[in-house]
Amino acid sequence: MLKGVKTSLYLCVLLISFTSISQETNIATVKVLSSNANQQDSVDYFKLVLIHALNVTEEKYGPYQLENVDLPYSQERSLSFLDDPNGLDVMHTMTNQSREERYIAIKVPLLKGLMGHRRLLTNVSNVGRLNSVKNLDELRSYIACQGTHWPDSDILEYNEMIVARVLKFEAMFDMVSRGRCDYFPRAIQEITPEFEAFRKDHPNLAIVPDVMLQYRSPTYFFVGKRNLALAQRLSEGLSTLAESGQLDELIKQSPIGKGVFPLSQWQNTRIIRLDTPTALGTENPNYWFDVGL
Repeated sequence: MLKGVKTSLYLCVLLISFTSISQETNIATVKVLSSNANQQDSVDYFKLVLIHALNVTEEKYGPYQLENVDLPYSQERSLSFLDDPNGLDVMHTMTNQSREERYIAIKVPLLKGLMGHRRLLTNVSNVGRLNSVKNLDELRSYIACQGTHWPDSDILEYNEMIVARVLKFEAMFDMVSRGRCDYFPRAIQEITPEFEAFRKDHPNLAIVPDVMLQYRSPTYFFVGKRNLALAQRLSEGLSTLAESGQLDELIKQSPIGKGVFPLSQWQNTRIIRLDTPTALGTENPNYWFDVGL
């Protein structure tokens, strides 16, 4: 909790400082999504990475300020605002081939692959059965909740798994709780805070302790094709963070890293590996965590 408060305070101080220089000339305004109450730690983390990437390139590209934009839409709808000069300038999300064709993906994985390590959120009545699953064939008999437009849904279906596609994020917790789907795969940095937040209204939620899905799923910053200068700046800044080890430290020090490290704790987890429709992500070892699996 204290780390989360410190992160939020740090972001506030930085944003205030950007506003104070907004009267100067040649200041680039970078429009980003506003906060999300259900995933605040995650949103704060990605915004902090963005700030660091812009900071390390400020001498070359000049000063900037962030402007928050409120878009209460799905991932796909929000991404479409990257094409609008009055919409968004940058957005973080998981990649797929379609998104990389339509927008510019800044190909530095912001979570170094953690998003592709998925634990299973379920109804407490299903824990025993799911925890005994030994392979993909056995898991195919269960129904997974996933977002309507999420690349994860495509990956699960590509592996011939049963997927209930759901538009609203909050509805998936309700569906698991009511037994309308059997499990909801969540990344290892997401599942514990979400479990704590949603079990207040859904006390029969539980985490399957010994099973994890694994697939290659980079989370990138995306910008519109109209925004070539910002794309170049972010590419340089993020590469600097990844190569220097600063990105590792940002993840570990963020509230989203709580419970994830040390990564060796996952060595004895039963891993069910999934294929992806297309090859995703660079093979640069500096861009991926070795989760010890």
